[in-house]
Amino acid sequence: MSATQSFIRTRIKFFLSQTDHKTLVGYVTKNESGVYRGCRESSPVKKKVVIPDSELAKGMVEKALYSCSLKPMNNGAGFIAVEAELCQFPAIVDTTVTANRFKVTVEFGNTKIIYDPQYGKDKTRNTVEGVLEILESRNDIREKQSVIAAFLRSANMVCALYNDYKKHQL
Repeated sequence: MSATQSFIRTRIKFFLSQTDHKTLVGYVTKNESGVYRGCRESSPVKKKVVIPDSELAKGMVEKALYSCSLKPMNNGAGFIAVEAELCQFPAIVDTTVTANRFKVTVEFGNTKIIYDPQYGKDKTRNTVEGVLEILESRNDIREKQSVIAAFLRSANMVCALYNDYKKHQL
């Protein structure tokens, strides 16, 4: 690559290849303004394949969002990711307690995880353990341990207040 040629910077999620189930692949599309953006394989738009450099791929996690530097393949069929940094987002833990509403929301990136002991329909929403399991499995939360600690403090408080509320409703 010549010194005048620059890399393309974009964010991409990589998935296991459908053909060999070993290689990580991602896809990009060029929008109207000429900027490359990550897209899904199933997207109906014209797209190009992105394959991470073999050394880089060894430490990558499937289905995680990466900020990448891409260089074009020699044949023009796609791109090689020569740099990839896992995207981690700051999280906000929000606690809602009103006269009849009890919940804790953890928001990061475009993701919202809710603990709702009152109206949660499954264990991943209505139990502290279920939400904790989800948070621990995520690799896209910046300072994950402090976020989990803040969630646990809020969830324990909300749980105690909700249990008190239930006693007085009977």
